[in-house]
Amino acid sequence: LEEILPGAPEGSVFPREANFLLVKIRRKPELLRYLAERRIHVRDCSSFGLPDFIRIGVRTDGDNRRLVDTCRNFFLEAARNG
Repeated sequence: LEEILPGAPEGSVFPREANFLLVKIRRKPELLRYLAERRIHVRDCSSFGLPDFIRIGVRTDGDNRRLVDTCRNFFLEAARNG
């Protein structure tokens, strides 16, 4: 995610000290819907007072790869569609 987000430019990943990532996403509602349609769930941080952020828990290598690949596809589709 640290590699694909700044290049999109869709958001940024903040430094971490725990087993999750705090990520600022420009198109958060669209990304959350896209991920949910693919049965990938991340935490919406609006309830924490962070309306533009999501929290992603670190999981297995396979789960993490699936998340990154799905996010990459979302950003590519978003770039094509404007």
